[in-house]
Amino acid sequence: MPPLTLVFDLDGTLVDSARDLMATLNFILRREGTPALPVEKAHSLLGAGACLFVMKGLPIQAWERFGWWLVIGLVLYFAYGFKNSKLRNS
Repeated sequence: MPPLTLVFDLDGTLVDSARDLMATLNFILRREGTPALPVEKAHSLLGAGACLFVMKGLPIQAWERFGWWLVIGLVLYFAYGFKNSKLRNS
């Protein structure tokens, strides 16, 4: 038996699988008594899911670095805004 190929192309460059994935999700939602979602929601749901999938695979060190750079960035952002505020300087 040849190997089974499964293709998910979320942006539609090779295969537009968003409609099929949403049809499957809506089938499950209807079976559970939940209203179906419009197909237009597919890209945001699939994009968020792909992002969470990648985030789950990151080691703890990556999250620590992210946290530190986030704090540094926020300090710089607010310090610049405070220093250059037109309301503060008027």
